[in-house]
Amino acid sequence: MLGGAAVVLLLSGTELSGSASGEIYRLSLSPRMEGAGFAYGSYDVFRAFVNPAMLANQPRTWEIGMSEMAMFAGGENLLNVAAGWGGQKTEAGTFGGAMLFSAMSMAAFEELDELGNSTGTKVAPAFMQVGMAGLYQWEFVSLGVQFLHGQWGFGSAKFEQGESGSNMGNISQDNVMLKLGTTMSLGKLDLGVSWTVMPADAAGIGLGLAFKSKGWFNGQVGLDCGIPFSMSPPTNTNNGSSSQDSGTSTANQSVSFGLLFGGGIVWNASKWFDLRMGYVSGGKDGSLRFGFTVPWRDWSLDYAFRLPINAAEAGMGMSHMFSLGWSFGADRKPPEGPKFFIEQKERTMAVANFEPQNVSAGDSAVISDMLRNKLINEGTFNIVEKANMDKVLSEQAFQQTGCTSQECAVKLGKILNVRYLVVGSFGKVMDAYMLSMRVIDVETAKAIYSDEAEGKNLAEMREGIKAMAERLTEAVKKQK
Repeated sequence: MLGGAAVVLLLSGTELSGSASGEIYRLSLSPRMEGAGFAYGSYDVFRAFVNPAMLANQPRTWEIGMSEMAMFAGGENLLNVAAGWGGQKTEAGTFGGAMLFSAMSMAAFEELDELGNSTGTKVAPAFMQVGMAGLYQWEFVSLGVQFLHGQWGFGSAKFEQGESGSNMGNISQDNVMLKLGTTMSLGKLDLGVSWTVMPADAAGIGLGLAFKSKGWFNGQVGLDCGIPFSMSPPTNTNNGSSSQDSGTSTANQSVSFGLLFGGGIVWNASKWFDLRMGYVSGGKDGSLRFGFTVPWRDWSLDYAFRLPINAAEAGMGMSHMFSLGWSFGADRKPPEGPKFFIEQKERTMAVANFEPQNVSAGDSAVISDMLRNKLINEGTFNIVEKANMDKVLSEQAFQQTGCTSQECAVKLGKILNVRYLVVGSFGKVMDAYMLSMRVIDVETAKAIYSDEAEGKNLAEMREGIKAMAERLTEAVKKQK
C-alpha cells in the first residue's frame, strides 16, 4: 500500500492507487500494454497479472519475459520478471500458471486525485512484489485467479507551490492483493472482466474488449475501462456540552471512485514487425502511447514510449520501456468462439472425392477414403459408404469430379440425401502435400466449418487427417 492507499491492478494494465483521498499512480508491467494504450488483447506473459484469465492466450507452452521502464525526466526505474506455463488443450480443458517478480523506485512526483488535480503532496514510492496466477479454460471461457504480495516503501511530504518536496518522511507497508478474472472469446471479439480486492476496503473493476481483424487491416482494436474505489475509515463525532452530558456518536464513511479508460490499435504489419499506438486518460490527465514488437523465432523484443499531453501528467515526464521475451514449447492456437452443434438425428454426412491439384486423381481419391474412414471410426457422423455413394451417383448420372463449388456441393448432398457434405482439394506444393476441406450445410448452402492438414509423406498425411477428424468430432460434440 502507498500511505494507506491500496494499489489496484486493473484489467486496463495500469496500476492505480485508490484511497479516500484518491491518489493515482501509473505503472506498467508490459511495453505491449503500454504501447497500445492498455488496449485489451495485446498479450504477453505480464498480462496474466492484469487479468489472470488471459493466460489462455499464451501462444506457447512456456513463456518467460523481462521488462524494464525508465523515465526521461529522471528517477523512475521499474524491473519485472515473469514466467508462465499453459497446458495444451484437452477434452477436459486447459490449465495454466504464472509467477511474477517486480521491483521499482521513483523520484518524488506530485500526487493527483481522480480528476487530475494536485493533492498538495509529493511522494517517492518504491516497492518489491511477488505474484502467482492460475487459469482454467473450458471451451471459449477462461477463469483465472491471482495473488500478489509486496513490500512498499515511500517518502511523503506536503508542499506549497514552488517547493521541492524535500525532507520526506519514510513509510513502509505490506500489500496483499487478490484478483479474479474471466475472458470470453467469441470469434473475432474478445471480452474480459476482472475484480480486484485489497485490504483497507479497496477494490477495483476492469472491463475490456478487443476486435480482431484480418484482410486489408491485420490486427486488433481494443478498448479498456478501469474503476477503482475504496471506503475511508469511519469518522466518529461526539456531541455533548460537558463530560456529564450524554452525547451521541456517529460514524461517517465515504466512498471514492476513480475512472481510467484507454484504447488503441495493434497492427500486425508483417511477420517481423507489430506496430502499436493508443491513448490513456484518467480525469484531466492523459497521454499518447506508441510501441512496436520485433519477433524473431522464439524471441521477441518490445519497446514503448509514453508522451504526456498536459501539465498534469507532464510532471511524471516522458518514459520508455523495453522487454525481452522467450517462449518455447508447442504452439497453441488462440481460443476460438463456440462451435456449431448438430443434433444426433441430423448427423448424416458424405465425403466427396477431393479435387486433385498437381497430384493424380487416384491419390486424391485415396486421401478422401482415409478421411472417410477416420470419421467412421470417430462414430459421431452417419457416414455414407463409398460404394453406396458411387451407386446412387451412377443412377443419377452425376459426375462428382470437379464438384468444389458450394452450389455443386448442395446438389450433390441432396442427391445423397445427407445434411452435410465434405468437399475440398488435395495437392502438392513444392515438397509438401496439402489437404483443405470444408463442411457444407446442404440446407443453408453455407460452409460451416473448415480445416487444413499438411505433410511431406503418407505417414504425416495420415496423422494430419486423423487430427482433422478428431477436431471436427470435438466441434460437433459441443453442447449448446
